[in-house]
Amino acid sequence: MLFAKGFWQFYPYLRLALFFVVGILVGYYFAIPSIAYPFGLAIISVLLALVFLRRRYVSTFFIYLSTFFLGATLMMRSASELSRENTSITGNEKEYQAIVVSQPQPRGKTMAMDLYLLREQFKVKAHLYKDDAGKAERLRIGQGIVFYGTIEKPLNQDGKFDYVRWLNTHGFIATVFLLPAEWHTAVLDIRSVSRFQRARWRLLAFRQQLVDRIDASSGGGPSTALLLALTLGDRSYLTQQQKSSFSDAGVAHLLALSGLHLSIVYGFLAFLLSGFRRRWLSTIVCVFSIWIYVMLVGMPVSVVRSALMLSVYSITSVGYRERTGLNVLALTAILLLAFNPLLLWDSGFQFSFLSVFSIGVYFRPLYEIGARWPSLLKKVWGFLIVSIAAQIGTSPLVLYDFGQLNLYVAFTSLVLIPLTMVILYVGFSGLLLLAIGFNSAFLVNLGTKLANLLMTATQWAAQLPGAVVHAEPWSLELTFLTYLLIILLTLLLFKFRQILLGGRVYLN
Repeated sequence: MLFAKGFWQFYPYLRLALFFVVGILVGYYFAIPSIAYPFGLAIISVLLALVFLRRRYVSTFFIYLSTFFLGATLMMRSASELSRENTSITGNEKEYQAIVVSQPQPRGKTMAMDLYLLREQFKVKAHLYKDDAGKAERLRIGQGIVFYGTIEKPLNQDGKFDYVRWLNTHGFIATVFLLPAEWHTAVLDIRSVSRFQRARWRLLAFRQQLVDRIDASSGGGPSTALLLALTLGDRSYLTQQQKSSFSDAGVAHLLALSGLHLSIVYGFLAFLLSGFRRRWLSTIVCVFSIWIYVMLVGMPVSVVRSALMLSVYSITSVGYRERTGLNVLALTAILLLAFNPLLLWDSGFQFSFLSVFSIGVYFRPLYEIGARWPSLLKKVWGFLIVSIAAQIGTSPLVLYDFGQLNLYVAFTSLVLIPLTMVILYVGFSGLLLLAIGFNSAFLVNLGTKLANLLMTATQWAAQLPGAVVHAEPWSLELTFLTYLLIILLTLLLFKFRQILLGGRVYLN
């Protein structure tokens, strides 16, 4: 029930998420002398909420206040950990032991990769210069190396993009450049690393094995690169032209694994397990399997968000409890930000949550416009307004980050998204056969042909007259004012609609 009396009562986690986010912002931008202050105030607020438990509004106020102080506390703790890790960067040469945690990729004269330093327990962005022997090119995920060099603090370049914060958000503290003579491979003891981390590395290494097998069976090329990006989240083989085509067509989100991909994985597994008599057991197997897939593809934010939401929906569905999409989304945001408050500044986190939130707000009211239309037309309309609703929430952010706007994305999505879904079903079937040791050359080849068709359709959509409008990237102030205007217009439109209908407006 949107913007009607009792709205906040129906979306309690939205309220908590709002206070939590404001607390994170206060903890980040304001100079609070000690973490003990917000932590102590959070404890006091919880105690006061319990004291005034019988006085509903007073107790609720202190619960919100405790959430606010908790957000500030977690943000300050994260900043303190970063500061402590930065103190280990002395600028002096020393010996380090590290594990390769991403597949090395060529970058001109170097091979770029991510290294996890065992003693320091943080990641660095590494560039290893190539030599005639191809030593750096032969490195694989999970291999150990010992190097003698200098790790350096990253620096921001000119522009509004905060590269240092982006690195810190994704767990990187420093960068390093190494000559061939400064490092060598070694078998290292990784028992000090958590089992979760070791499991992640094994799954990433297994993903690379799948990538190599698919590349070998299909002969490689742009179509294979697109198939790998869609199914395994490996975008390292995509050309810049491919990325630009998807961006200009307004469907760059298809290249970032998200709810679409995960829902297909979940649905595929649910179909295979549909014969289970015990529903709770099949649900547990499906939820466990999608988290294995999340780790396999590297745990990007959009996939983790989708996995959390799917998990909550799946578990609550076993007990037939009432579920509200916006509440689940808000709870997911709280959990992710509690784990890493810096995600609030990550563009992937922002796009993922804004698009889903916008769909949750606008989809049902817009869909009801065509409630009495013929069945086929109503389905097409439903498909269109998913894209329209997502654009309402993300367009200002796109203009802020990239300075462009896609005009036909709602219509081109009618072709591109269904085709992507077919590719995903074919691709995931092939991956499952590969994972259990069967030959899936037919499905891989079919997937690459469909990927080639998707690539052709995307290039056509990107070349339509006026498909993309380029402009100067918006300022933060203009973006904020635009979102404020969208909120005010939404309030007015929904209130006007409520008066006309004589009732409340329902949401997902």
